[in-house]
Amino acid sequence: MSVWATSPASAVAAPTLTITGRCGPDEFGQILYFFDVFGSGFEPNDELAFLEESPRGDGVGPIEISETGTFTHQFGFGFGPAEPFPESFTFSETVWDDLDNDLNLEAGEPVLATDTLTVMCPLASPEGRIEQARASGTINRGEARSLLAKLESAAASAASGNSMAARNKLKAFIHEVKAMLRSGRIPSPLGQDLIAAANAR
Repeated sequence: MSVWATSPASAVAAPTLTITGRCGPDEFGQILYFFDVFGSGFEPNDELAFLEESPRGDGVGPIEISETGTFTHQFGFGFGPAEPFPESFTFSETVWDDLDNDLNLEAGEPVLATDTLTVMCPLASPEGRIEQARASGTINRGEARSLLAKLESAAASAASGNSMAARNKLKAFIHEVKAMLRSGRIPSPLGQDLIAAANAR
């Protein structure tokens, strides 16, 4: 159990958690959300536990606090080219004093610190998804170029105030994605993501 010093000469700062996050591709063609957790102000050499909560599920584990009262660890959540990719990802971590060492947060076990972070990922855009699929070999360079050209042309029409032309170009994009789906040239989750994104625009 953590015992906090009260003497000004030996007082430990109140425990804090800081989560930072980002998204980006890895060498295997996945897009990952990364989260770095830094804790400070804990009782040195204490053994605590953490609970992580995310859309991919919850996890628990032990934490050993350093002699400086700190700890750090990292989590990554990957999404392959054939998986629906969320535009944002929320990650939370709670650190508590696991008095009975069973990795279950129970009544009477003090929560020492908690933090939550939501990361928005620009790679979740249809352009980002197409580039990811091209980089991983899920679609070829020519297919990616054709799809991106339709999106760029639609964006240019919209920027010039020609909404009818923009809609028609997005329809052409959707027709091409559907043709790729019918022929099996694109995974269904990716195709459905691209169609939904085009409809939203």
